[in-house]
Amino acid sequence: MKKFILFCGVILILPWHATSQDVEYLTEQDFQVEKARLLESIYRTNKANKDLQDKLYLQAASIDSLAHLLALHKEDMMAQQDSLNQLQSYQSDLDSRLVTQRKSGTLIAILIPAGLFLFFLILLIWLIVLRNRTLAQQKSLEEEIEKSHKQVDDLTISCAKDQSAIKEQINSSFSGLENRFDAFSKEMEEKVKKLEQYQQEEKIAHDTMHKEAHAEVEKFKTELQKGYSLISNELGKFKEESAVIIKQTKDHLLDVIAKKMKE
Repeated sequence: MKKFILFCGVILILPWHATSQDVEYLTEQDFQVEKARLLESIYRTNKANKDLQDKLYLQAASIDSLAHLLALHKEDMMAQQDSLNQLQSYQSDLDSRLVTQRKSGTLIAILIPAGLFLFFLILLIWLIVLRNRTLAQQKSLEEEIEKSHKQVDDLTISCAKDQSAIKEQINSSFSGLENRFDAFSKEMEEKVKKLEQYQQEEKIAHDTMHKEAHAEVEKFKTELQKGYSLISNELGKFKEESAVIIKQTKDHLLDVIAKKMKE
């Protein structure tokens, strides 16, 4: 909307540009500089927002990857739990077999518990190691997730601060541009008023001069008509006098010729 208002203002000012080119050129140049700065600020803002969106997209992808890894670890733990249940079932089966085979001999009765003890000891050690490893991996994964959450929170706070600063900068730029445009509009209005007043005065002077010139022309026509009439009258008199003189001369010549012929 503000760009549209500025564009309309420039269009309204263009007719005045033909009569006040020097002042208009300097003001238009300042306006173009401010407009370039504003466009550059908007371009930087869009670029910063795009970079922040890319970073947020990467963080979201990292969080999805960590969540997928956590799901895989949970599946491994469930598989290990199933394996442990199978081992417990197998142990129960072995216990039942031990009860049935205990009568077969003392050696077998001694070897089976020893083997079972060794087996369960190894199994217990393996389960403890596996449990510690799983807990360590789970703790590391939780720390990474917590660190990722903290980074996302810090990035969100930083983005909010950057957006606030950019918004303030844009508002400041628009405010300065509006003030300049208002001052420029007032100056143009004053100059247009002066120009209209000057044109009005010129029109009045031109009308007065036209009337005086018309009166002078009419006066000159009247005098010229009088002079033409006077010249016509004088020419008529001259023709009449010439005709009389010619007639007298002709008569005199005829008399002289007649006298010569008589002699």
